[in-house]
Amino acid sequence: MSLWANGGGSSIHAGRILWMTPGRTCYFRIEAVDAGGSFSTQWDTVSCAEVRLRSTGTKWYVNQATGHNGNSGLGPGSPKRTFNTNAEGTGALAALVAQNAQGSGIIVAPGEYHEKLSVSTGTDGFFHYIAGDGTNPDSTIICGANAMGEAGRIDASTSITWTARGYSTAASPPSYDAASGVYKAYLPYADSVGSVIFGFGENLHLKTSLLALFADSSGTATNSNLTAGTVGHGWFRKGDTLFVRRPNNIVPSGGVHFGYLGPLMDIARRNWRISGLTIRYAGGPISCNGVAGGTDVCVEDPPNSNYEGVVFGRNANSSGAVVDSCRFYGNSGAGANMRYTSAGLVCDSCTVSNSTFDGLTIGTMGYAATKSRLEENAGGIISVGLMSNVYNNTVRETANAIQLGPVTGTSSDSTWSSSTEVAYNRIYQGNDDAMETDTGAGINELILGNVTDGGNSGVSVAPIYVGPLWVLYNTFTRFVSGGIKIGFDGDGQVELHQNTMVSNDAGSRGFEGGSGGHYKVNASNNIFWGEVGIHGLGADAGDTTNTVATFNYNCLDSTATGTLIDRWKGTAAANLTLNRSEWRAYGNEANGQFGNPGLVNVTRGRAFGNQPNVRPKHPTNFAPNSLVIQRGRTLPGINSGLTGRRYAGDLPNIGSLGCYNCYYPEP
Repeated sequence: MSLWANGGGSSIHAGRILWMTPGRTCYFRIEAVDAGGSFSTQWDTVSCAEVRLRSTGTKWYVNQATGHNGNSGLGPGSPKRTFNTNAEGTGALAALVAQNAQGSGIIVAPGEYHEKLSVSTGTDGFFHYIAGDGTNPDSTIICGANAMGEAGRIDASTSITWTARGYSTAASPPSYDAASGVYKAYLPYADSVGSVIFGFGENLHLKTSLLALFADSSGTATNSNLTAGTVGHGWFRKGDTLFVRRPNNIVPSGGVHFGYLGPLMDIARRNWRISGLTIRYAGGPISCNGVAGGTDVCVEDPPNSNYEGVVFGRNANSSGAVVDSCRFYGNSGAGANMRYTSAGLVCDSCTVSNSTFDGLTIGTMGYAATKSRLEENAGGIISVGLMSNVYNNTVRETANAIQLGPVTGTSSDSTWSSSTEVAYNRIYQGNDDAMETDTGAGINELILGNVTDGGNSGVSVAPIYVGPLWVLYNTFTRFVSGGIKIGFDGDGQVELHQNTMVSNDAGSRGFEGGSGGHYKVNASNNIFWGEVGIHGLGADAGDTTNTVATFNYNCLDSTATGTLIDRWKGTAAANLTLNRSEWRAYGNEANGQFGNPGLVNVTRGRAFGNQPNVRPKHPTNFAPNSLVIQRGRTLPGINSGLTGRRYAGDLPNIGSLGCYNCYYPEP
């Protein structure tokens, strides 16, 4: 919740209640002090509830199996057949907008609807909704795949035929005469294909050229980013011919999900709610144009269009948007995108909650296969407007899971994603950053109670320009770069408290200072445990005067290398390595702990011994003799407050749990 007040002059003052648990009550008051005196208000209360209520306005019904657009659509016994108008008559969405009634919505019966839904008319600000009927969300589907392709057909009477396409570099110019695992098929709709997915878990990587497909490249000239277990296979289009290469050179067969409709829901009005639906396989056309030398190159058409499952704010103000209890998978753009642009098109006060997002195999593609590529922003959540809430979602197998910073370019508005909360989400096996706030102002952003496992980093704050950004009570495991990544000359304030960051993957750092340095961080009650405990802070140029950072009451440990801290205020060439006494000589960890934190159920960031494939909401606890028990610092408003303290004993523990054998259930 944010409180905004004009002090009587030209200044706007903002206050912040950091987080709200549904069903709980927060007590607050306002105190003000200035040259003219001081005052304080009486105590007040505020509470919140989950956004699950359905409006009582006009209900329009759509049923693909039993409906007809000649029906009234005003009851489940006389439903419309489609959302959009066709030869039968007016569809459900067109009827809703035409009636223009406050609180009206659409109830969607189970079925697979191959339609794009676009809203750009009607009274702006009226509450509307599109919701599954509640019988089975996974069978109520808005699908962007080509229906013929899903049936394995070119048209109603012709099946797709795949032919091996060999390639050899022995000849000059190269000839296509050797087995390569590449197969081709004629598709009259190939020029509209934006993604290629076999089954429900084989998302192929878009290659930049036919040569790259034959080379099975990850996007680098030497293919160096492909390591054991990563995915380099992919697809490429040339005219009406589609080329694919599947894992282990599997022969293509059966139905294929060719994403060609996107965005599937483009909402350009305020206060729309999408709930209880599965939204999948959004795609869009890819241009593959011949260039000098005869090499074909594939790019998005148009560039940066990001073919989302649901997008708000692209063409008009779409503030107040809600996505609740939906399932997204296989989308070649973001699953849900709450946009914010410099053209005044905003999407503030939005909620994405209780939903599942799956990028399918994007999370196991080689790193360069997604970085600065179409797949980098695919499948997950993007929300860069003011006062958004991203709550209780599960995100799997994407590159970036939840993004708060601008997706492309630099921020042109200092309020991007300010006063936004990302709370109690679960993020598994990402390819890049589980949560990313890069290149944003970061004003009063909150990252609270999230669990991430796998991927490049738990949260990336590289850079942050203003702050404060609060990172509290999170658990980050099995990252290959940093539990938290900070750097690139960001000078915004970061408050980092009560987190557990643990991994023994090669190159892992509990705290990753990043290239270019970072200057303002206040860290306490955290566990930093990686191959290196803390890596890099300050300027690469060796400037040791401009770092304003406080590290105290944390627990540091390292795995294979035995390196606790390196590159602290040092140049990359110097690669300054510190031991605990040198670290303290810099003014850090006067009350910190060094050594194994004694985690139970997590073995150096790996899976549980008794449940190798199951990860609970809080995958850490502490052994009775742990170094972190009651060794933390009391932090008003964070681990103690008006309703009491979040820990047992005299002092809080270090890490994301408040006390030994205590369990704080997620709301």
